[in-house]
Amino acid sequence: MPTTFANPPTPVADRRPNAFSGAEEPGLDELYLDPTLHALLRRDGLDLADLRAFVTDTQKRLLDAA
Repeated sequence: MPTTFANPPTPVADRRPNAFSGAEEPGLDELYLDPTLHALLRRDGLDLADLRAFVTDTQKRLLDAA
């Protein structure tokens, strides 16, 4: 049975020009805009503010440990 999508994937040519190409790591700001990340956060009962707080806290702890 073929897979059908409620919202089919966006063709590569239609993506925003600065979309992650796989040749480099995306920055956090770019990741925070990723709709897949938002879907995963919703699934896990979290939101972007939770993720940002976690990342900020982790960055601070890593800097303090250095």
